[in-house]
Amino acid sequence: YNPLVIYGGVGLGKTHLLQALGNAVASQHPEWSVIMLSGGQISKDDLDGAERADLLLIDDLHLCIRDREVQIRMIPLFDAMVGTERQIAATTDIIPQRIEKLDPKLLSRLQGGVIVGLKEIEINEKAMILSSKSKARGVELQEEVLLTIAARVPANVREMEGALNRILLYASLFDGQVTRSIVDEALPQAAVVSPPEERTETEASIAGAETASGEFGDFITGLDTKVTDLLTQEENAEKLRQEYK
Repeated sequence: YNPLVIYGGVGLGKTHLLQALGNAVASQHPEWSVIMLSGGQISKDDLDGAERADLLLIDDLHLCIRDREVQIRMIPLFDAMVGTERQIAATTDIIPQRIEKLDPKLLSRLQGGVIVGLKEIEINEKAMILSSKSKARGVELQEEVLLTIAARVPANVREMEGALNRILLYASLFDGQVTRSIVDEALPQAAVVSPPEERTETEASIAGAETASGEFGDFITGLDTKVTDLLTQEENAEKLRQEYK
């Protein structure tokens, strides 16, 4: 299985798998040289140094493909390592056959190993992850709440954690209990939107930034309103206590 290529969407844990592989090998074979490179920062010099590795790990392989010189250097590196039975493992966001500008010779070498795709996380799996994350925060969530959250967040572990943080923050403004109503308020059902028209990369980036800003603004406005309401309730309660003294 050399090279081993793992592909899948953002936030599915590809980097963690690669790190776990490296840690396991380093533990079982402390004498081995394990080198891990990040695709977005790989240079030709890095690959020259990787020639001595017993295990070479490349995270985000698709990012380094943009550099033609890096691609050309990878071909003899792969040949040398595979030919001497030294392992290569890499991750990529998309299946190698769909990586743009990938040299056919390098693609051929990737296909000569094993290419494994990570499937999207299903709702019950998302609920299990959310349960684990919440317990780590000292919060036990009911199954109904977990499944509700899981149904409203994408199969991206980082976004799941962000949604959980938002819900726990909302809950902290009240009695700390995470109920279905708290989830509904903190994480409302996503509105169905029509497919967007084709836009340039710049227009898409600007639109994305505006959307993110709008969502964050709504979130802060919602928190501000809740805090104001709580303070008003407290002031009214204090007035009543003064009147009955």
